[in-house]
Amino acid sequence: MAPGKTNVALLQETGMTPSVDRQRILVVDDEPAIRRVILRQLHALEGVELFEAESGEKALELVERLLPHLILLDIKMPGINGYQVCAQVRANPANRFAKVILLSSLNQLQERLQGYQVGADLYLTKPFEEEELVALVKVFLRLRHAEEVDQLKTSLLQLVAHESRTPLNSILGYSDLLRLGLFDPSDLREIGTEIHLQGKLMLRQIEKADLFCRLISDSYRLKAAWEGVGSVLQGLFQQSRFPAERFDLEINTNLELEADWELLTQVFGFLLENALQHSPPEAKVLVKAEMVADRIIIKVSDQGKGILPHNRQAILEPLYVEDILHHDSGQGLSLALSKRIVELHGGNLWVEDNQPQGAVFVLSLPKPLAPKRG
Repeated sequence: MAPGKTNVALLQETGMTPSVDRQRILVVDDEPAIRRVILRQLHALEGVELFEAESGEKALELVERLLPHLILLDIKMPGINGYQVCAQVRANPANRFAKVILLSSLNQLQERLQGYQVGADLYLTKPFEEEELVALVKVFLRLRHAEEVDQLKTSLLQLVAHESRTPLNSILGYSDLLRLGLFDPSDLREIGTEIHLQGKLMLRQIEKADLFCRLISDSYRLKAAWEGVGSVLQGLFQQSRFPAERFDLEINTNLELEADWELLTQVFGFLLENALQHSPPEAKVLVKAEMVADRIIIKVSDQGKGILPHNRQAILEPLYVEDILHHDSGQGLSLALSKRIVELHGGNLWVEDNQPQGAVFVLSLPKPLAPKRG
């Protein structure tokens, strides 16, 4: 794909997921000529993906689907104007790092102040020089990325500290029993086993945190190889933590994918663990893998209490949730990792209702090219 290629039409026709390794810019203006000029000016930028909207209503629809990094937003539009769009963008925590540049032919102080009051980062008066616009876009994209990475690392540290507290307290408690001799000799093996298990739990959390930090760095590269989706899933069901009798399988055995299987297998494991954790002991978890249109779709359906609609996005953005203390143990890092790994493969992860109860975690990956046969 050429630098700065506009992908709106393809997104609308195929439901494709925007590229995770490109920064997404949304240009919003009701005048087609102005949109064309701006898109032409930004076309040469490397590492960006350009989208456009002709109205405030369409802009809000695309913002929800794209989570753009930068929005160039005209103020005077029929229907929902730029001020209203900006206010709604800022009301969604998922857009907290998005940068908004308001565009207007008006240069009155009152208009500029109103723009800043609804959350705009900059007010740019038309007409503007191409060099100025491109320079500003570069600055705000760098700023946005730096802010997001910094916040992710801060939240990650808080999450690891919270999720390590329970196993660490167990280890300290059992070690005190040993140190003070307050145990029956027949319990020694059980105490040692529990200390070992809690230590492994802490190590796993630290390993997940380390992996997440590496995945959000610009230097991480996937180690891709061809493998059958069904064979990878079947391999997981050979492990004792995923007893076969707890699962119903509907897997297309012909699905092959070029992926980093060390990472993607972890995603499958996280989703299966999550489903077992939230399903009653007697309930079965349904795992489906199929080709739908141009996507490989994998669904993991549990029979738990389900997830309220307003929490479905938040549960996949656990590092953005302010109240970390309400996380299930291990869930925050596992879901954050899953979402990041899927995005690195050009895919998407979301949550739907299960019927009659429970939740469905849906993993969508792009249709692969045919593997080369030796």
